[in-house]
Amino acid sequence: MQIEKRKRPTLSQQVKSLLKIGRCPSCNGSLCEGGEWDHRVPLALGGTNDDENWQILCRTCHSSKSHGSKATSYGSDIHAIAKVRRIQKKQAGMEKLKQKIPSRPWPKRAKT
Repeated sequence: MQIEKRKRPTLSQQVKSLLKIGRCPSCNGSLCEGGEWDHRVPLALGGTNDDENWQILCRTCHSSKSHGSKATSYGSDIHAIAKVRRIQKKQAGMEKLKQKIPSRPWPKRAKT
């Protein structure tokens, strides 16, 4: 799978998003203090840099979405990406295992 390179949103994308929302879509808080750009679907999970995949979140929501809460990262982007990579690694290991083990690795015993 080809992962798209991370890019900053263009000025037109920023203006469109700000005009659309003005508030954090997650907690409905004001973005006056400053928002952070976020990919709805992370690039590592097949997301793109298209207009539809950008969103502005407040710093608190962006941090919890990207890195998880204090106690655990379950439900965060990092957790999902790590899980996908573990599954891919496990599947690749199983394929290697199937290729390396022949059906009979030792010679057949002669009858006496």
